[in-house]
Formats: sequence, C-alpha cells, structure tokens
Amino acid sequence: MKKSVIIDTPCYYEDSLKNGIRIAENSGANYRYIECRVEDYSIIEDRIYSRDRLVSQIEDTTIKRFKNALDKSVKPKNGNYIVIDTSSESSYDMKVIEEYLEKK
Repeated sequence: MKKSVIIDTPCYYEDSLKNGIRIAENSGANYRYIECRVEDYSIIEDRIYSRDRLVSQIEDTTIKRFKNALDKSVKPKNGNYIVIDTSSESSYDMKVIEEYLEKK
C-alpha cells in the first residue's frame, strides 16, 4: 500500500527538515520538499486576515516579520527541492510539481 505524508509548514529549523527526511526513510517513502513562496506582502496579509484561522495558524503579521522570514527557510542540502511562486493559481505549473513528486 502506497502512502503519502504532507507536512504543511514553513521550514525554518534544521531539525524539522532532518525529522521529515528521517520519517520518510524509516517509512520507505520518497522525501520531497516543495517551498510555496509569495514575495508580495499584500497577498500574505490578505490571506491571513480573510481566512478562517486554525489554531495552528498565525493570527496576524507585520511587514517586518514578513521580510525577516522571507529568505530564512531551510532546504535540503542535496538540492532535491523546488520553489514555486504561489501568488496566484496562474503563477505556477502543476505539471512541474507532479513530475517532481513522481520522480524516483
């Protein structure tokens, strides 16, 4: 039986990355890292303030916090990841994402 696990969180800590890789290896799963990125603060702000917030989601933000976090993500050192612009549905190609997820 094939299983998928998705961890949907910004990756700012080396431990989070290592734990995800370890869990995939222990489960016999392929590890994939996709960073969804929006560089326009107004889009982030609109998304935060217009959503029904879950307990695990931030309640508010500031431009300073946004700029401080923008380039802080931790990525796999082997280069096996993709970064996509999720500003809008037309800003990325789902075929590229699907091919990345399917590669061995």
